[in-house]
Amino acid sequence: MSDLTIKERLIMTPGPVSIDPRVSQAMSNRILGQFDPDFLTIMDDTMELTRQAFETKNKWAFDLGQGPRSG
Repeated sequence: MSDLTIKERLIMTPGPVSIDPRVSQAMSNRILGQFDPDFLTIMDDTMELTRQAFETKNKWAFDLGQGPRSG
């Protein structure tokens, strides 16, 4: 079976829209286990960025990912 190739288009309607190529690439990565060395490196980097963003020295600073609020 050949790879599915879709031409790039600018969609200007409600509904599915184009995403940044970096998002598409990230979503196509393989899943890492929680104890995989590569995952741990990503988690450490994310916690460091979170400490910088929130100006904290908390060793276990991580984002809980609160979604959009209604109302």
